[in-house]
Amino acid sequence: MKKTVLFLLFLVFVFALVACGGKEIPGGDEGPGDQIPTEEYDVVFNSNGGTAVQKKTVEAGTSLAEPTRPTKTDCVFLGWYYDQNLTEKVVWPIKVDSNLTLYAGWKENRVYFLEARDATVNSDQFEYNFNLNVTTNYGSIAGPSANIVGNVKYNSAAQTSYLKSETCSGLLLLDGKKYTVKIDDQLAIFQLNENDILKKFYTEKVSEDFKFESSSYAKVLFEFPEQQINTVTLSQTGKFEVKFSGSLTSYINSALQLLNHSIIANFIDLPDNDSSLKVYVTYENDKIKTFEYDFSISVTDLSINFHYDLTFTKVGTGVTITAPKFEGISITDDQISAELGDIKTLLGSYRGSERSGYDYNVKTEVDYPGANAINATAKGRTMRVIQGEDVFFWNRIEFDSDYKNADLYKDLGIVDYERYRVVYANKDVYDVIDRAWPFSNIYNKIENYQNHSLDEFYLLLPDHIFTLENIVTAQKITSGNKVTYHLGLSNEGVLNIFEFVDDSIRVDVNEQNEIVIYNVESGLEISDVEFYLEFVNGELSKITIKLTGKYEGSYENTDFSGLLDFKLDYSLTTNDQADSYVIPAEDDDVVLVN
Repeated sequence: MKKTVLFLLFLVFVFALVACGGKEIPGGDEGPGDQIPTEEYDVVFNSNGGTAVQKKTVEAGTSLAEPTRPTKTDCVFLGWYYDQNLTEKVVWPIKVDSNLTLYAGWKENRVYFLEARDATVNSDQFEYNFNLNVTTNYGSIAGPSANIVGNVKYNSAAQTSYLKSETCSGLLLLDGKKYTVKIDDQLAIFQLNENDILKKFYTEKVSEDFKFESSSYAKVLFEFPEQQINTVTLSQTGKFEVKFSGSLTSYINSALQLLNHSIIANFIDLPDNDSSLKVYVTYENDKIKTFEYDFSISVTDLSINFHYDLTFTKVGTGVTITAPKFEGISITDDQISAELGDIKTLLGSYRGSERSGYDYNVKTEVDYPGANAINATAKGRTMRVIQGEDVFFWNRIEFDSDYKNADLYKDLGIVDYERYRVVYANKDVYDVIDRAWPFSNIYNKIENYQNHSLDEFYLLLPDHIFTLENIVTAQKITSGNKVTYHLGLSNEGVLNIFEFVDDSIRVDVNEQNEIVIYNVESGLEISDVEFYLEFVNGELSKITIKLTGKYEGSYENTDFSGLLDFKLDYSLTTNDQADSYVIPAEDDDVVLVN
């Protein structure tokens, strides 16, 4: 019994030893069960003038994460380094196997910005997304706005080395998309409407050292020299504010003028202290990550808020560029010539039809600042029957305009009118006025008539419009039995269409005074063009032209002179009413209907 008790006491003693703390040596001179003291190391953080970071004491072999970063006035923290010369940077976490002293690296804010900017925009490739948002207000009433969402890609090694894609919306802009593409030494600009129809295209040759299109919305990043950057300071939001020398007005003007809208003119060339421009950047991996700025301006009851930002998504690697493709677009002279040849062939076929007719409506507008717009509308219908070389036409025109007003040409006898011009079976041409009962209609034979070329196909566009001088792009879109040609106009093309309209529309019904609607003296600037012809089953169906822009012009012997805005809205739609038309033999046979 005594031996049993002693054995139990021995077991209790052994278990008590096992339960004690400490490490054991599995064997050796000191015998089994002896403990090794735990090794600990100190990690000391030398902040090099920054805020203090507490020493860390950790067990040997422990993985240590980066501590809270220190701060230093007017400096950017570069990271921790193993040596005082800051040559070997610490990559966190680290395994601690000895005592360490780590040294904080710093760079002055302005220097860091300049180096980060250089590493970003002077990289051989980069990509960024950008956003532009502009709102206006009249007191408490929201005014027109502008929004652009875009992407820029640059890769110096690619044949297509630069591509900017933009989607635009808002009343301050033309809705649609714009692409700027650099291929070899050519910069090509494609502008499409919201339906992906090409509205404008042009190219320009660029120098061999051309790198990327300098963003007028981000001059601080892409243009300003080092000497123009004054200070860079950390803001309360964690972003870095960039201040620069030079006129804030000039900087703001360059951004606003790209919107090219009359409302924006109210905010151009205002004193510097009338704006609140703030420019900010953030960084990632010692490169620019984001760039943004905002400003607000108020002029009496009118105010504008402007915001722009961009975010770099790739810098130095990974940028691939694929040139955009558009359905049926022709941009070379040979391509355009081929499409214009097809258009003229189809129009020629229409003109050669035995019977044809169409409705037309032409609206013109000339708007001088501070005055009411000068409007005119010519609308009507045509029918014709072709017999051999003879075209027996029937044209109705209704003309209503502001040119009869006292501040224009009332004294010259300008009036609104409605007329029919008709070829009789004997080939005589008459102007006919349909008068209400009890007045008799007027049938006036035109002696020595010489206006066949204009009246036979009144207001149908002539072939001389469809030349390379006038047309700079062509886009052919086929949908079933319908083919639509969308055409881009040069300035010369716009002038030739103006001339055609002026030659066709008689402002003075008596043809005693020559009054030019579009008297372009200089400075023609086209804001928007919509020009298309539609053919169904190979036959003309519709022609539409819509033009807006500016030029310097005047009306002779009036007070109207100077810079003006213009509009032209031309539409022609074919019909089948000539199928039953009977050539009149005498006055009573003339059809007098709308």
